[in-house]
Amino acid sequence: GDLAQADTADPDADGRTNAEEYGDRTDPTNPGSTLGLVAYFPLDGDWLDHSGNGNDCTPAAQATFTSDRIGQPTGAALFDGASDYAACAGPSGLPVGNSARTIACWARCDGANHWAYPHAMVFYGDASGNRLYFQLGLVNGKPDERRPSVFEDGGPSVQADLTVKVGRLYHVAFTHDGTTARLFVNGQEAGSKELAFGTELTTGALEISNNTSCERPRFFNGAIDEV
Repeated sequence: GDLAQADTADPDADGRTNAEEYGDRTDPTNPGSTLGLVAYFPLDGDWLDHSGNGNDCTPAAQATFTSDRIGQPTGAALFDGASDYAACAGPSGLPVGNSARTIACWARCDGANHWAYPHAMVFYGDASGNRLYFQLGLVNGKPDERRPSVFEDGGPSVQADLTVKVGRLYHVAFTHDGTTARLFVNGQEAGSKELAFGTELTTGALEISNNTSCERPRFFNGAIDEV
């Protein structure tokens, strides 16, 4: 009986029980805690945030869907590298400043994008003159290779020490604990660096397959899934 009461209690009065907060690793005693999942886009035929936090995206241009890694029709988003992307104009709860964060997705690059600039897989932050944004993407390299990277302040912050092949599907993840930034490709650490981020998100957006803070678009050419 006492255990059941503890599970259903809500000590920080944020409308979520202890059991719910333990499940997504948020602090049940802090109503402002965002340690857990703050956005989740399965991209299974829709652009909705399935975390329940309301950061739904809207597609632009001809962004559409394709089969995912297990063959599910419309199970992944498909972008043309020229004008397609999806955006949430007023995201909330995303990590800012130098706070810890994890951002991950499955991605398949199908070739150079229209502008031959780095491909943005996931971007969020202010599109202001300060350009204090966060971008997980791919840097153009050889014609058949790309290098996973994380950008902030308009320059590369961390790059993987390996490349990914065009036309192949990879899982790319980034973690930051407040001190050390790490990139992972297919579960293996591929680069790390001590960094202090300064991400701002007062007027900016969350975007999949673009970075509108740059002078030229950074559209992604290929498939993105499970952001």
